[in-house]
Amino acid sequence: MEAKGCKELFTEVIDAGLCTLCGTCAGDCPYLVSSKGKIVLMDSCSRSEGQCYQNCPRTYVDMDAISEQVFGVSYAEDELGIAKEVLIARSTDARITERAQYGGTVTALLSLALAEGLIDGAVLTKTLDNKTPSAVLAKNADEVLECA
Repeated sequence: MEAKGCKELFTEVIDAGLCTLCGTCAGDCPYLVSSKGKIVLMDSCSRSEGQCYQNCPRTYVDMDAISEQVFGVSYAEDELGIAKEVLIARSTDARITERAQYGGTVTALLSLALAEGLIDGAVLTKTLDNKTPSAVLAKNADEVLECA
């Protein structure tokens, strides 16, 4: 796979409307900043490869490399890939199941982790009124539920 950088980040993620403004690219690149609700290129970047693209959570993930590191084998192309264990879970909290996706498992686990003091906050994505995704730091169960 060819190396990708800032140009491809803008084409494939930012200009395509997939950016959640998590700030990872701006934190990794001296040419990018988050300004007025969008990622802005502050100066010309001549690099053909870059950490901004590689670390963006909205870009390609090398499943073969991850599978080799975790399981010691190449990624399986079947529906589930390689799994150590498959579990099915669902929240029992009606507030969560009425709003969350797929049973609210992640919402319930994050709410529990916050309540138990296991984490101080969680960076989540919230859809704004104009259907634009926005990064949010949720510090309590209500804020987690707003992002469900």
